[in-house]
Amino acid sequence: AFKGDSGLKGKLTIGGNVKNIGKSAFSDCSGFTELSLDNGTLYRIYEGAFARCSGVKGGLYIPATVEYMERCDLQ
Repeated sequence: AFKGDSGLKGKLTIGGNVKNIGKSAFSDCSGFTELSLDNGTLYRIYEGAFARCSGVKGGLYIPATVEYMERCDLQ
């Protein structure tokens, strides 16, 4: 979806209407510094969804709705 997109800046918010984050969807996006996963309908996060997103700082809250999560490297 946004793999390698350097235009994403600041806080990246995944809205409450998103059900799945696909494999490598945001990998290699180093421009955003915060990641927020809103409560709602997020059920699955697939492998490498946020791999090599080196700009992200701080903690990450995984919503209780997430039932399945593959290896998700925030580096």
